[in-house]
Formats: sequence, structure tokens, C-alpha cells
Amino acid sequence: MISHRAGVEAHPLEACPHASLGVVFDHVAIAVSDLAASERFYRTVLSVLGVEPSHADAELVEWEDWDIGPTDREHPVTRGLHVGFRAPTREAVDAFWQAGIDAGFRDDGAPGPRAIYGPDYYGGFLLDPDRRMQTLMQPCA
Repeated sequence: MISHRAGVEAHPLEACPHASLGVVFDHVAIAVSDLAASERFYRTVLSVLGVEPSHADAELVEWEDWDIGPTDREHPVTRGLHVGFRAPTREAVDAFWQAGIDAGFRDDGAPGPRAIYGPDYYGGFLLDPDRRMQTLMQPCA
């Protein structure tokens, strides 16, 4: 066990060393302005990574721990969120980005090294219908 604060124990991270929060989140849910458009976007790009929805209906689409749902009075559109999806290789980053571009989604940075974020960081950036998101490849040692 690793102790981060006096009296608080945390389990060591089990994923790769770069997955600093890989075992902290149970799931992330966002509210989208147009569920059908957002579902199309995420199905398009996540399928390239081999990730298919685990549940889909008129109120919620889930990819295991990534959920999108429509807005309502209690759930306005999620704004200001930057999401980084892991890809196993640089070629997968390229394919993720290209699938989004081919489907007509907006480019926010072609795939390539981003040394400002780290020596092994390679990312391609796309805009989903409501916010910015990215895919990246960080090899596990």
C-alpha cells in the first residue's frame, strides 16, 4: 500500500506507470447536446480502438466506463472537458484521428509527437460535437 496522506492508504496503481489515475475512476459520464450526433462520433472513433458500446438506448450510451447521455434540467451540456483515450500504438492514434476526419469531424491537431507533454507522447486531436478530446499513445514499460 502507498500512503499519500497520513491515515489514508491507496492501492498501488496496477496499470502501466503512466496510468496515474487508471484505477481511481469507476466511470465518467457526460451530458451531450445531441445524443445521436455524439453517439455517431464516439462509435466512429472508439471502434477503431476495438471499443464497442456495452449499452445503448434513447437515454444513455455506454462504453463500459465512458458514458454519454442527453441534457436535461439537472444535467446541462458538459463543457471544458478534455478527454485522453489511450491507444496501443502510434498507428492506432493515426487510425483513430483519420476515422474522425473521414467521418467529417473537426481536426484539432494532426497526429504527431507532442514533446511538450512528455518524451513518449504522441497524440491526435479531434473535436466532438460539444467539446475537445484526444487520443494518445504512451508505451507501458
